[in-house]
Amino acid sequence: SPLTFIFRRTELPTPSRLDDLLGEGYANALALQDPRTSSTGMYFLIWVLALKGEDGGFDFLKKLKPSIRIISPTWSASYSLFQNNQAPMVFSFFTSTIYHYINEDDSRYQPVYFDEPHVSSVEYAAVPEACVNCAAGEKLVHFILSAETQKNIMEKNYMLPVVRGVKNNTPFDFPKAVPLLEPSRFEKFLPNKDALLERWKKLSLS
Repeated sequence: SPLTFIFRRTELPTPSRLDDLLGEGYANALALQDPRTSSTGMYFLIWVLALKGEDGGFDFLKKLKPSIRIISPTWSASYSLFQNNQAPMVFSFFTSTIYHYINEDDSRYQPVYFDEPHVSSVEYAAVPEACVNCAAGEKLVHFILSAETQKNIMEKNYMLPVVRGVKNNTPFDFPKAVPLLEPSRFEKFLPNKDALLERWKKLSLS
């Protein structure tokens, strides 16, 4: 699933670029996750750095501080605060909105379609080189990639399928395409993860 900010319709203006979040209309509004303890928090950090460069990204994060209401250690903690109306906007998965639509019949929850490309989360299944029963492992991976299994995972895990056609004519078929960040633009930051997290810590955002 691509990641973005989720908000309830009418509570906030709709941003189109990350820089919009620096505006007064988003003061004390954002629920984020700590990249030192949360994978979604790490996605947010490398997304900002990929779009703005390392120094530019940290400068942006420093300016973003007035817009941040809370930085939680986990995604679930920040999303719970959002659901309980303790923060009007949260960094989450595009597909979070589908959960509310399907399970709660609530269409107020909206994802932000930024003009800039979005970072995305991909869940993998693989057979390790040290496998004992490699054939069974490969059979399992093929089973996971079947259209029927992808549909079941999509509907239970609220993530987009990796097989074409499975999401067609379902609530998971977004009304417009989401521009995605090329992995090469953020993967280059991962070898320096420890140094980046140390710079994050020095910002004292949480």
